[in-house]
Amino acid sequence: MGMDVYGRENEEAYFRANVWSWRPLHVLICEANERFSLGIPKETLEYMKFNQGAGLESQAECDRLAEALEVILQEHGEVISLDMEPQGPEAVLVKLLRKHFKEEPAEPYLITREHVEMFIEFLRECGGFAVW
Repeated sequence: MGMDVYGRENEEAYFRANVWSWRPLHVLICEANERFSLGIPKETLEYMKFNQGAGLESQAECDRLAEALEVILQEHGEVISLDMEPQGPEAVLVKLLRKHFKEEPAEPYLITREHVEMFIEFLRECGGFAVW
């Protein structure tokens, strides 16, 4: 399962993230919105957690988000992770892994710097986007 992110004006623009990497990317988007006063409505941010078609409407909004993410990315290392317990379907999977294996499963919510950079590239060309 993952998040398919499609460009609005540029139908060729496409970005994909699995549920494990989408959560940290979504947190970065929320952080960018708050720190740089991007004006993304809270409702839009909330719906971007799910495959419901939420996203940004214009290229100008995407450019501002891309610039903010570039600044934030400079503050992080090669891997960005969330220190949180798994949620939703991921929680069920981690619970099963913990029950049946002695070894603690790897931290579930990770995204690489390269993957964030790919999202930034997507933002620069998508003309707005919708998360499905």
